Amino acid sequence: MNSDQRQNLYAAGKIVKVFGIKGEVKIYSYARTSAEYDILQTVLVGPNEHTTSTMHIEHTRDRGGDVYVKFRGVDDRNAADGLVNLFVYIEEERRKAPQAGRYYIHDLIGCRVLSVSGRELGTLKDVMNAAGNTLYVITTTHGEVMMPAVKEFISVVNITAKTVTVDPPEGLFEGDAL
Repeated sequence: MNSDQRQNLYAAGKIVKVFGIKGEVKIYSYARTSAEYDILQTVLVGPNEHTTSTMHIEHTRDRGGDVYVKFRGVDDRNAADGLVNLFVYIEEERRKAPQAGRYYIHDLIGCRVLSVSGRELGTLKDVMNAAGNTLYVITTTHGEVMMPAVKEFISVVNITAKTVTVDPPEGLFEGDAL
């Protein structure tokens, strides 16, 4: 893979596994459908936004709501396996606005997490997908807390102010009186 240096890249998804023997990969897509990946024709793939390679999309498909992509030149399972755990990036000018109530992960990471009473609980460190559920990983003074990212617990997300206001279940932030 050749390394390309680009600025203002946004993570559109993460390659999570190989599918089949012909080089297809499954992408955990943050905001795009397979048809939208198909329209892009090219994406940048790499471990971070500073080390990427341009990949040409040969074809895409949906399977049970999941996005599967076949990249040109990735023709077997072994080649595809080298892409697992890499991120799929797009340039800012090709960025699609997420649907209402949805956010890009990179916009959430680094947000201050506040309780509904205004108390600072920590910083949103990561967003994970575990067993089909989205979890916010929040760094607190007592360690990391994983909180389900569901509307019952997330009161307000303000990307401009870099804050996420939450009403967590009792006891989730042990040692931190809400």
